[in-house]
Amino acid sequence: MCSIKKIYHTLTSLFTLSFKIMVGKGKIEEIFSRALYADNPKLYKLTFRDFENHKKVSLDEFIVLSENFQKIPASRIIRIELNGEILYEKY
Repeated sequence: MCSIKKIYHTLTSLFTLSFKIMVGKGKIEEIFSRALYADNPKLYKLTFRDFENHKKVSLDEFIVLSENFQKIPASRIIRIELNGEILYEKY
């Protein structure tokens, strides 16, 4: 169990650093920061563009899928929701 926590911590640290570099400060960064450090990232649902389709996954799944924004850039994020409430939506 300890190694899983270390891996998760390493991934979130790398994610945060990559996110700051690629996106800069803003609404999405605030949401991700709150979700990862003060809340449960599994509660957040994120919709992103995947070619011509939209995919909806939990925030922690997105971190793994995007490989710290190497495969899926932040610009593809369309919507972030928490318990049905839209926190961010791209126009």
